Amino acid sequence: MNEAELEVLMARQDLSLDEKAEILTNSDLSEILRNGEIVHYDGPRKEIPMEVKSVRMSVETYDKLAELAEAQGVKPTALIRLAVEEYVARAEGKLVDLAEARKALEVLQRVVAEAEHQRQDSLTQEDHRRAA
Repeated sequence: MNEAELEVLMARQDLSLDEKAEILTNSDLSEILRNGEIVHYDGPRKEIPMEVKSVRMSVETYDKLAELAEAQGVKPTALIRLAVEEYVARAEGKLVDLAEARKALEVLQRVVAEAEHQRQDSLTQEDHRRAA
């Protein structure tokens, strides 16, 4: 799965979050993880009620935030929202660390490779039995 496919999946209204999670669980996310960046979905949120809040920060911090936002092609408010959402998700234990995700992906790749190796061995043994 690539980032475009992920965006399409997350935008689907006919699937619940659990169904989307199931699809992601069974998908190859290595292309997304290979970039070494955390992928954030900042898609349509019109159906989620939002509140406007004021946040005080130093001019220096805001200037750095604005630079980061510009580099990512988003508004500073989007980065603020993302940071708060990530903080809350992490506090609730719902955010997976990128290093943990990579380790899990490596384990899955080893399991799949081992299963494929065993399948090939089984097929080879079956071929030898048929030839005998």
